[in-house]
Amino acid sequence: MKPPRNLPSDRYVQSLARGLAVIRTFGDGRPRQTLSQVAARTGLDRAGARRILLTLKTLGYLRQDGRDFIPTPNILHLGYSYISTIQWWSMAEQKMTELVNTVNKSATLGVLTGSHFISVACVQARSLLTVNLAVGRRSPAYCTAIGRVLLGNLPEAELLHVLKRRPPTKLTDYTVTSIPALVRIIERDRKQGWSLVSKEYNDSVCAIAVPVYSQTGQMMAAMSAIETPIRTSPEKMVETILPVLKQASATLWK
Repeated sequence: MKPPRNLPSDRYVQSLARGLAVIRTFGDGRPRQTLSQVAARTGLDRAGARRILLTLKTLGYLRQDGRDFIPTPNILHLGYSYISTIQWWSMAEQKMTELVNTVNKSATLGVLTGSHFISVACVQARSLLTVNLAVGRRSPAYCTAIGRVLLGNLPEAELLHVLKRRPPTKLTDYTVTSIPALVRIIERDRKQGWSLVSKEYNDSVCAIAVPVYSQTGQMMAAMSAIETPIRTSPEKMVETILPVLKQASATLWK
């Protein structure tokens, strides 16, 4: 694990970077890992991975069950450090709750980080979904409605850099992976002010998203409503859900 190019050593703490890399290996599908698994996923040698795992265990961020290491609830404090600084977070959650109560669809608020977006607020509707909605969840931007809205806010050169740095992969039979095609779709969605993605990230999920702007007119997040294509067609979501979603976003500060 090498530091970014041209970055002075006095501005980069490699041990901290390695520790954060170990934490990021835990997530969906990986609720518990062995030393060997962590070493393989981070590129660290076993000795280095072991020191970091035991340090995180000592600090209370991990616990050990036999050969497996498992995150503890203390890791939530790391995410809360960010959430607690977002002054508009509670207002957004309130608007999302009103949205969910109106359309009976689950809602998510996300912000862009590299080639993914991170969910910073989620409100679950009383309907069955095959995707796990959770604060802190990382999802690829190129094949999600929230992600495409956020990517549309990037300059073209930066958008191409993000897409090429981690090339899109096929997640379902419907996933668009062609970079030129994605650029066209993202530009179209930017111009129309919303994005709808059906069955590209998960073949049982259709999501529609709109941007969320600050009081000064800067895009700071994107908000989506989520449904299964079987229950509600994409066309019906545009007709019935999009207007309510736009209203929720536009009145976030009111």
